[in-house]
Amino acid sequence: MSASVSSQPASFSARIAAWCDDHAAIVFTILTAWYVALLWTYTRRPLWYDELSTYYIATQPTVSRMVDALVHIDLNPPLNYFLARWSLAIFHQPWAARLPALVAYWAGSLAIFHLLRRKSSTLIAVIGVLLFWSNPYFLYASEARPYGLLLGLTAILIAAW
Repeated sequence: MSASVSSQPASFSARIAAWCDDHAAIVFTILTAWYVALLWTYTRRPLWYDELSTYYIATQPTVSRMVDALVHIDLNPPLNYFLARWSLAIFHQPWAARLPALVAYWAGSLAIFHLLRRKSSTLIAVIGVLLFWSNPYFLYASEARPYGLLLGLTAILIAAW
């Protein structure tokens, strides 16, 4: 009797793991929805000091003035500003300056998921993504600064390597 009782949780977890392996796209879609839910409140807050410098540099009237502002005002790498400029040109809202970091961190999560799923199982991949999200740097994914972009692109680099 006790052998069948102790094997029931194991068979249940094995069925969950098999279902997750068979439906990895659905599992990652659920993770994506959770990512949006976690960061929704952070993306809706007003831009703060450092983000305002990104916003004002990215909204310069010409690219040459933007590059000039980068050299004299903020010495961060220019990729974030070019991506923020593109995002702001499309959406015309201040929150769009945060979009490059959000997308890059999400793409890094996808890369980690794909890497771990290829090496192990879907449940291990989910745990790896959740660990990627459970560090104090996760909030950088919702800021209009280059840190979230750096973290996301680093995760993509690790998965590509």
